[in-house]
Amino acid sequence: MAKRGSKRQALRFRAEGHKLRYKTEYEDCTAVLVNISVNGCAVSDYSVNMEIGEKILLIVPVEEQEIEIGAEVVRKENSSLAVKFIDISEKNQQSIIKYFAKKQRTNT
Repeated sequence: MAKRGSKRQALRFRAEGHKLRYKTEYEDCTAVLVNISVNGCAVSDYSVNMEIGEKILLIVPVEEQEIEIGAEVVRKENSSLAVKFIDISEKNQQSIIKYFAKKQRTNT
C-alpha cells in the first residue's frame, strides 16, 4: 500500500542490479533497475543521458522473455531517473508483479 501523502498507488519492488535496455529516439542504451512497479521504475547507471519529458522504450528481461514498455522520464535525482510507464499491457503488468515479487521473496 502507498504511503499517506504519496503519489504511488502500486506495489513497488526492489530490483537492484537487474539490467535492462532502453531505446531513445536515436540510440539503443543500457541501464540498471533500482525499483519497479506496474506504473513506473527508477533506473541508474544509464548509458545515455535522458531529459525530463523524454519518451523512451524500455526492454525489461523477465524470465525467458523481454517486456517492452513505453515510458516517459518524469524526474532526475542524483544519479538515477524516475520513469513513468505510459504504454504497458495488463499481461506485462502481471508479469512484472509475478517475477519481481518472487525475486524479492527469494532474496530476503
